[in-house]
Amino acid sequence: MQNQQPSALRSVLWWLVYAVCGVWGMSLLPGVDFLLPGVLCSMQEGNRQQTLWLVVLFSLVHEGAGLLAFGPAVLWYAMAALLFQVGRSIFEAENVVFVLLFSMGLGVWHVALGIMMRHLQDLVILLPRLLVSGALNAVCIPVVWVVVHFLRQRELRHVNPS
Repeated sequence: MQNQQPSALRSVLWWLVYAVCGVWGMSLLPGVDFLLPGVLCSMQEGNRQQTLWLVVLFSLVHEGAGLLAFGPAVLWYAMAALLFQVGRSIFEAENVVFVLLFSMGLGVWHVALGIMMRHLQDLVILLPRLLVSGALNAVCIPVVWVVVHFLRQRELRHVNPS
């Protein structure tokens, strides 16, 4: 009988390679979360333990690389989980419309979170730059999700041939 998930080592290696690519993407396009589409794919797979570890790892990456004090990454991924749960009750989790609405919601949340952190931490974050960053998140998350979803499904098919 075939396993539904890849081996633990293979899965860890897959996600580590993804994390490295995501961090590289974030260095090329600052302000855009290239790690979130992986978390979305993990939530769609229904593997809660894997998703939890990814959220912890990616939150630490965000908190360590960002200029804000501790907290925004935790709020970012908490909102992603909330939007996923609410959206999943309305749409099929792998539906493109769901992913588009999910990313638009997170684009708006990116702006709101930036404004909130700007006031809480007394930072100068320009609103036009924040709006552009939110729009880039709303556009990039579905594009990266399509690629990650395809690669992840390919990986799972490779592990579980029919």
